[in-house]
Amino acid sequence: MSAYILPPINAASINAKTTRFGIADAMLVSSSVPETPPATYAAGTTYALGAECSTGTAGGVITCWKSLQAGNIGHTPDVSPTWWATTGTTYAVWTAGGTWATGALVIRPGLHAVYERFAPGGVDAALPEDDPTKWGRVSSTNRWAMFDMLSAATTVGVSPITVVLAPGRITGLGILNAEGNTVAVTETSGATTVFSETTSLDSAVITSWEDYFFAEANPRANFVRNTIPPYTDAQLTITVTGASTAKVGKVIVGKTAHLGEVLADPQVRQKTYHVVTRDERSGDLLDIAVRKSIPLVSQSFLVEKVDCTKAKAALESAKVTPCLVVGIDNDKDEYAELLTMLGLCTDVDLVPKHQTHAVINAQLEGV
Repeated sequence: MSAYILPPINAASINAKTTRFGIADAMLVSSSVPETPPATYAAGTTYALGAECSTGTAGGVITCWKSLQAGNIGHTPDVSPTWWATTGTTYAVWTAGGTWATGALVIRPGLHAVYERFAPGGVDAALPEDDPTKWGRVSSTNRWAMFDMLSAATTVGVSPITVVLAPGRITGLGILNAEGNTVAVTETSGATTVFSETTSLDSAVITSWEDYFFAEANPRANFVRNTIPPYTDAQLTITVTGASTAKVGKVIVGKTAHLGEVLADPQVRQKTYHVVTRDERSGDLLDIAVRKSIPLVSQSFLVEKVDCTKAKAALESAKVTPCLVVGIDNDKDEYAELLTMLGLCTDVDLVPKHQTHAVINAQLEGV
């Protein structure tokens, strides 16, 4: 079994701190997950098939809708399921000159960011990102959360979540922490389909009728491939389908670098930021403030001498830019998900141990 690393195609911009997203804006052709809300629903308007509207109050959650029929007039979206279907939720776009209540949530589409109002005040003159006394960035927008390489936030949407990308020439794709029933990926070059695969997110092994009826589901969260055909004009269509909703943790595209053959005894640990409070006299637990936990992986690879400098350089680059590290290149292996992460390489060393091969030891920390 071998391992590889996949830096996001936008790694240079992330490293330069000009963005936090693994793709450039122009690479996202379309997404079924809304970002900017469409116009507010108007009762006297006739909506065509596929027309969009929104409901909700600026500063709170805005629900987006799509018309299911032509001639749609007088049917309120949230009580007319035969006429309207929701496409997801978002927030109002921040506007200059507006007055926002404390706790209001708004989006800055150009930054793909959600801001929360921290303090009351008069009419806004400064942009949220330029006014930290009143506003604070709380997350990326739902549409762009899956491309945020600096956060563990996920994109949640109405099933199916469909995303079309035009990333240019790539060789690797990673879809991490997906929740649903299936993941489908299609790559086209012009009118020609050059790659197509659909994978179930249930990896339960069914070997008998008893298993068929009674075996527990065994969710698979990741879909990773390092054999994406490298067409310059390629478009990738990614579809995650669930029962009613679906989730996508991260989508990473780029060019893979081989790390070598996997050596035995990788170690997987968790680093927790929970805060435990105990009674000073008895030592009994008083409180556990649950906070984030991140995976830590220690792994070694046997790499050919001719490739060792390239492999070490790829891991060194992961010290400053989160990359997808695939510790086992077979996602059906039971250990594969434990050794697959979007993370940083906190330490790497190379041991020229053999005449033809070197050993690379890497310490990895998840985002």
